[in-house]
This record gives sequence, C-alpha cells and structure tokens, in this order.
Amino acid sequence: MIYSLAIFLYMLAVIVISPFHRKARTLVRGHIDTFRILRSKIDRNARYVWFHAASLGEFEQGRPLIERFRREHPEFKILLTFFLGKGVTSIGERVFYDCDGLTSIVIPDAVTSISNYAFYSCSNLSSVTLGKDVTSIGSYAFEYCDGLTSIVIPNAVTSIGESAFYSCSNLSSVTIGKGVTSIGSYAFEYCDGLTSIV
Repeated sequence: MIYSLAIFLYMLAVIVISPFHRKARTLVRGHIDTFRILRSKIDRNARYVWFHAASLGEFEQGRPLIERFRREHPEFKILLTFFLGKGVTSIGERVFYDCDGLTSIVIPDAVTSISNYAFYSCSNLSSVTLGKDVTSIGSYAFEYCDGLTSIVIPNAVTSIGESAFYSCSNLSSVTIGKGVTSIGSYAFEYCDGLTSIV
C-alpha cells in the first residue's frame, strides 16, 4: 500500500511539473502514447498477461519467465512492453530471437536499423509497425515469423537484408517504401500466402 501511494504521488508530481520540465513532459507523453497504442493494438476479446520491462536488458532477464508462462498457459496472450531509451537507435542482433511470446511490436521513430536475426522465429508476432526513421532491415530479421500477415516498409528504408522475411508463411501483403534500393536474396522466399507487393 505504501509503495502504491508513493508511485501515485510521484506520478502526480511528474504531471504537475511536466509543463516546465522537458524530461517530465517526455515521461507523461510516453505514458499517454503507450496506452493509446495498446488500446489500438489489443484484441478486446482476448485474455492477456502483461509483462513490462524497463529496458532490453531487463527483458532478457525476464525472458525465461515469459517463455515458461507461455508454455504453461497457452490460453493467455502475452502483452510485452518496454521502453527504449532516447539513445537506442538499433534493435540489436538476436535481441528477440525465438521469442514466441512476442505478438506485436512498434519500433519507435528514433530507431534507424534492425539488426540480423532481431526477430528471427518469433512465430506469434502478428503486428509490426516500423518507425519512419528505420533505414535498414538486417538479414534474417523476421525469418520464420509465421504470424505476420502484412508489413509496411517505410520510405527511409534503403536495404532489406538476405532472407529478411524468409518463410513468413502467412505474410500476404507487403508495402515497400520508395527509398528501397537493395533487397537481399531470398528476402521473401517461401512467403506462400503473399498476394500483394506494392
């Protein structure tokens, strides 16, 4: 109870000073944006368990728990949120490798690259929103993401790596931005459901 009261008072203070303090204003906007995005992305008829990590490192520490929960309680969808610091400009190699609990991700605008194998074999990943500043999608970045049904590649992207979307069997629609100048070998190989590339 004391913890909850302290958190409430802290957030109240942040809201009060936010018009006068840049970091407080960023925190308030971040919370508002998070809940707006969540409301637009979740299935209101599904049952969720929400895991929040304050950083990618914290996510890595909690990942075994999330994966165990997923195995033991398949009736629940996993809602995973975490905040990327302002300095994060790249989704690192293998960060979400084989993370079957990941169902939706929104890449913020500050991120410019998605590294090799970043979301490899995230079989339940069904929604990916790429920020407008992403310029490259690494090799095997979304390979075997069977839940993915559509992807919009922003105009800033210039390269899509080898096998980036290889064997995304339910991928049916791809919109490729105007800036793409290089698409690696097998980028969309075995995307058997693919019916539209714009």
